[in-house]
Amino acid sequence: MPGAFDASAEFDHDPLATADEIQHGGEEALRWLEAVATSAEPRPLDLQLVKEIHFRWFETTFPADAGQFRAEMVLNRKGTAVEVEAILPAVSDACENWNWRRDRYRPRDELELIEFIVAEANTLAVRIYDVHPFIDGNTRTTWHLRNYAFILDGLRPLLGLADLDRYERAWWNATAEDHGELDEIILADMVEQQASE
Repeated sequence: MPGAFDASAEFDHDPLATADEIQHGGEEALRWLEAVATSAEPRPLDLQLVKEIHFRWFETTFPADAGQFRAEMVLNRKGTAVEVEAILPAVSDACENWNWRRDRYRPRDELELIEFIVAEANTLAVRIYDVHPFIDGNTRTTWHLRNYAFILDGLRPLLGLADLDRYERAWWNATAEDHGELDEIILADMVEQQASE
């Protein structure tokens, strides 16, 4: 199954225009997430939110696939995926685990709290990416899902990366159980992003 840019050509879309539109969809999705997370009644981090984030990234470029869980077995770039019938339970379990750990293990010390928030958000993002719930757009969806987790806990969303190559190596090597390098990179980028504002 083709990725977004291969699919652009298949559907007579200009790949560069499609890329711009997908980027715009991501910016709109982030604005929506910030508004929801900081509202009087934030949405729970759950299966429906994951679907909504994906939908908002792709509603204008690939509306037929936007917010639709995959219906066939397709591996992601890490070579992981669960069977189709396991997608909903696996995504739900990942979200429930994040909520449970957030409530139960949240530290009081501020520095430990930030490290905890980043580590738990990365566990969630990697776990859902490894499920590979969508045909395409799993990386983008989990990027903003992680941002939603940050915003819910009072941190700023991660907008960019100081060292994209290092981040990508850490991302592709990360597992839900082992993502220390990813945590370190994101913590450093968050500090740098905050210092430049």
